[in-house]
Amino acid sequence: MELYRAMSVELLLTVLLTLVSLSSGQFSKKFEGDLEETIDKYRFQYHDATNVLLTIEGDKCYVTNVESGSSLQETLNEVTRRKEYYEHLIPIIKSGVDLTKASLTDIHKQFQDHLLRAMCFRSKIFKLNLDNHV
Repeated sequence: MELYRAMSVELLLTVLLTLVSLSSGQFSKKFEGDLEETIDKYRFQYHDATNVLLTIEGDKCYVTNVESGSSLQETLNEVTRRKEYYEHLIPIIKSGVDLTKASLTDIHKQFQDHLLRAMCFRSKIFKLNLDNHV
């Protein structure tokens, strides 16, 4: 019963956060810079407003911090280089080498990205370190 209550509270919190983000405008036109590509079974979203690269595969979310002014940010801002880079990421993710388990709460605290929170709710979440792969 306690597990059910905890899940209900978490679901309610996610719904409320989604509604707040809608009202605050995260999904408005100013956030149209969220760039999405699907390659094989991997869905890549670059949220430029919150400096997050989100990769979704099945029930897994891989979250990468994209530092402002970094070469990774430059790569993701250019259309052809971005798609090539996404293709380069698939074997890195499959290798599992630069992955660290993370919680949705920690990821949300770090990035304050409500869309990421909604998309990764009930997923296994990993931080993906790309420092050595740019």
